[in-house]
Amino acid sequence: MVVYNGIDAERFRRESVAGEARDLREALGPGNSRIITHVAAFRPEKGHAILLQAYRQVLKCRDNVRLVFAGDGPLRPAIEQQVRESGLVNQVLFLGSLPDVRPILAVTDVTVLPSTAETFSMAMLESLSMEVPVVAADLGGVGEAVIDGQTGYLVPPRDTAALAAAILRCLDDDGNRIEMGRRGRALVVDRFRRDKMIEETQTLLLEVALGD
Repeated sequence: MVVYNGIDAERFRRESVAGEARDLREALGPGNSRIITHVAAFRPEKGHAILLQAYRQVLKCRDNVRLVFAGDGPLRPAIEQQVRESGLVNQVLFLGSLPDVRPILAVTDVTVLPSTAETFSMAMLESLSMEVPVVAADLGGVGEAVIDGQTGYLVPPRDTAALAAAILRCLDDDGNRIEMGRRGRALVVDRFRRDKMIEETQTLLLEVALGD
């Protein structure tokens, strides 16, 4: 029996942070800017450097894309140094650890999960619940929520060219991106809700305890 991670899908709705999202969107720059976001601690396996390389390739095709890193950790200074050396200080934003990621997700066009090791990301579920498609490395259980071509795109780990191409594919088709976001939320509501996780855990524990 598989009991999936679950989140509070009712809390993670775009409408729940409409006011905060509007203010944040204005602060991020021109209204035609596209926002790609990576929500993760700055640890080696989370792939920040891989995403930064892919982002440089994205900018060769579109110059209206901003990259947002939400999170903190030991590798943050090194990534900030890479951003400075690349001349991307005005295009890359470091938000640090956030008490609430919903406002940034509400203004995000694509969430990216470029991990080199992953099990089943909660940030992935939160993004999908907020109707944001996810581009992710095909690792662990990621493919059970990021359905390739349906709720986002899967790419081989460490493949910066494939990662950049998938991001651009999302950004270049507004209608498909919006539809993927809707399908992502529907999937979370159907399969990855917190109350469903609790109910299935209770059922499993009872079966073990009763020996059924």
